[in-house]
Parts: sequence; C-alpha cells; structure tokens
Amino acid sequence: MGDEISDLGDAYVFVRTGFFLADHNYRFTRRFVCALAGGGAEGLPVTLLPEDEPGFLSPFAAAKFNDPIEREGELIRRDAAAGQCSRLGGVFVFAEIGSCRRASALYGWDVATLREGRAYGTWSAYDMQVISVLRMPGLQSSMRQALWSHYWAGEPGLAFEGWDDLLAVSPDHREPLWEWMVDGFVQFEPEDRTPLAHNPWS
Repeated sequence: MGDEISDLGDAYVFVRTGFFLADHNYRFTRRFVCALAGGGAEGLPVTLLPEDEPGFLSPFAAAKFNDPIEREGELIRRDAAAGQCSRLGGVFVFAEIGSCRRASALYGWDVATLREGRAYGTWSAYDMQVISVLRMPGLQSSMRQALWSHYWAGEPGLAFEGWDDLLAVSPDHREPLWEWMVDGFVQFEPEDRTPLAHNPWS
C-alpha cells in the first residue's frame, strides 16, 4: 500500500451479516480491503488482493460478480476512467450519518448492520442515485453509456440532462446520495462501534 497511507477519517459501512466474506473479514481481520482491479485474467474484472492481504476478493465483487450491470460499469470504467478504483474492487462507505439514514430509508438497508470504522488510502465520491437509474429496465444503450460516464466523472445525477424525466416514477431518488469508494482499506476497532442500532453479532 505504499510507505505512508493517508488517514481519511471516519467511515460508515453497512456490513452484510450472513455473507461469508464480510463476516470473516469483519469478525477476524477487522479490516475491509480494496481488491486490485483491471489486471486479472481475461474477462475477470477483479483479481486477488495484494500479497500482504491474501485470499479475498472484495465482498461486493463476490456478491455482484455475475451482475451484468456491474460488469458493464467495469468495462466503461476501464475505457472512460481507467485511473479510478473499480466498483468491484473498492470499499463502499458513507462519510456521514445523515447519508446512512437516507440510504436506509430509500433502500431498506438495516441500520443494525451499520458499523463505524476509519478509512485509509484515497477515496472518491459518487452519486449512488445514478446506479438506481441504471437499474431501471428499458434504458437504451447510448443512455446507459452516458449515465455510466456521468457516474465515473463524479457528477450528481441532478446535473445529467433529462434527469427529472428519468426519475418520473421515483422522485425520492432525485437528490444526490453520495457514497464514497475507498481505494485502500477500512479498519474497524477491536470492539464494535455501532452508531445507530444494536449489534447483530451479539
């Protein structure tokens, strides 16, 4: 990871309880690490982690490896934003509690699974509402390409031409919801730090 890793500050993560990679990493290593992306076998978007953190892919990648939308996004990232951390490799976090509450309300994410850690490395912010639109059925290929390019540029959905028309049936997703992707790792304390609810592992 280099000589000196930048301390990015507090990071809030919805940990997928019951999912073996997330459970193992959270319980035992107390660390979620970015996977190396873009250098693996032909057709595979994610490689194993660096030698000092062996044996695991990103938990998100393991869950979404065969998701055609995520694979599409990875191919476009390689073309339009090759220097950016892959969604299939990075660690997704929120930088503040308000965004966590909103994500829970919009997507039904259980606040009991929210954990507070500390992020190290580099990070970039992306509007996850763009991903919500990309998951809507019936989008033309050219529109999908434009939306992915907009996403990888770190622009809010609101700045995309015709955004309100795209969201005619989902007005709750109009305002940006910023999710940060860490190219590095998130370290958790030895004891649980559960900012909004009880501990589901107890």
